[in-house]
Amino acid sequence: MSDEIAYSKTFPVLWSDLDPNGHMRGARYLDYAGEMPFYFLVDNGFDMSSIVREQIGPVTLNQSVKHLKELRFGDELTVQFRLRGLAPDGSRWAFRCHMMRRDGQEVAIVELDGAFFGLRTRKMSPPPAGLPELIRLLARESDFNEL
Repeated sequence: MSDEIAYSKTFPVLWSDLDPNGHMRGARYLDYAGEMPFYFLVDNGFDMSSIVREQIGPVTLNQSVKHLKELRFGDELTVQFRLRGLAPDGSRWAFRCHMMRRDGQEVAIVELDGAFFGLRTRKMSPPPAGLPELIRLLARESDFNEL
């Protein structure tokens, strides 16, 4: 797609991000990756109050981290957020986050698979209008597929 949005965000590596060996804790990669869908939506003008109003909530069903290199205190972490898959109605999604060090080295890859659930029905539900269309604009991974 020529109108894809290449989206990334940079964060400082905090002391609280580290394990006793002075390396980024694996759980922190999951935390940063888990924030990326929300940053993407808000930074691209999506009104998050529609999710609350329509009683729809995103749920992560599967997440994984592949560790490649080390990050330490004082480094910067840039998260490149990409789309791996999306259901036609937007109810299910798959994202991949490439975690990059300031020097350009990829330090980790995080994959997130999830869905939108109706908070009243407790069942998978399509997200509010406009959300699937915005997610479809996110830059795609080479292994993207419809879910």
